[in-house]
Amino acid sequence: MGRREDLAHAHVIEIPRNTICGQEFLFRLKPAKRVAQYVLLDPDRTGKTMIDPLADIPVAVPADYERVTALALDRLPTTSPLLEVILEGPVWIQTEDGRLYPASHDTSAGLIWGYSGAGPIMLAILVAALLDDINHKGVTPSGDAPSELIALFEKKWSPGTVFPREYIENVRGL
Repeated sequence: MGRREDLAHAHVIEIPRNTICGQEFLFRLKPAKRVAQYVLLDPDRTGKTMIDPLADIPVAVPADYERVTALALDRLPTTSPLLEVILEGPVWIQTEDGRLYPASHDTSAGLIWGYSGAGPIMLAILVAALLDDINHKGVTPSGDAPSELIALFEKKWSPGTVFPREYIENVRGL
């Protein structure tokens, strides 16, 4: 098998079934044929193989629905601008056309908030990039992060917190 960095979707994310965004995502899944990508999600071949038809990402759904996993996007498949960022697990991006996507990831980037460290920095880099270009590829640790956005994402926000574009732009100082 090829290296993880050679795969279009190499970062595994967990989709919670008990959140609003997670439920919306899970509701739109369609059955899919098992292909090689599912080995990263379901190595034991015990779950259902599904696909998100909106983002074209593979999803493995175990029989008990406890740990639904998906391969993250490396970039969002839309031209519609960012409308809002939703902090759940994972971070979600809502676009102006009403579509909801798990945030794009680089193979090594964790997008986390609520502490002082790499996760909030990565999230700040990604959000800044998506404000300018919704198709921006998932970020890498070498990107520049606006300090105001880093400070925003270092705060301990409750899961489900929504940041509208206008708020993020004001924080960033646009």
